[in-house]
Amino acid sequence: MNRKPVLVAVWSAHRFLLMGLAGLLGLNILLFSLLNFGVAPKLEKTERSLALLQQQLRTSEALAPQQAYEQGVKDYASFSALLPSLRDFSELIGDLYVLAEQSNLEISQIGYTQKELPDSGLLAYALKFSLTGTYDELKRFIYGLEESKRLVVIEQMTLNAARGEEGAALVSLSLSLTTYFGMEGKE
Repeated sequence: MNRKPVLVAVWSAHRFLLMGLAGLLGLNILLFSLLNFGVAPKLEKTERSLALLQQQLRTSEALAPQQAYEQGVKDYASFSALLPSLRDFSELIGDLYVLAEQSNLEISQIGYTQKELPDSGLLAYALKFSLTGTYDELKRFIYGLEESKRLVVIEQMTLNAARGEEGAALVSLSLSLTTYFGMEGKE
């Protein structure tokens, strides 16, 4: 029996069904390849990272309480050494104005409140001010703030649409920052 006429007959009778099956087979192969070569390596990398982090966690939990305390004291001493003294507060304000100027922005006024953190021996200063400029200028300012050598925490950031001269589209940025100082410069 000749197979060729049988195949031709099946093809002509069920052409669309066979094309649909071939399409589904191709889609299945494509999805299998994507899963195997795209997702699987990322999954393996993530699993390795998780295993490493779990191992680090077990190691840190294995520290005796005395060792953990001593490590905490060392970490706190390192952190405290990085904090500027209160005498450097005016330098921080100057740095903010310079950063704004480098970003083609202007700070009209900075308000601040001081809070003593007696348990830690630190002073926290909450700063609030506003800037108006283009989105790119504000982005440059925030980037400069993030890259600053100072410990500055952006607590709140609010953006509002504003209009400049001749109807130019500007953005108004209101910032609330917190920064910390050592209390040795406090008078």
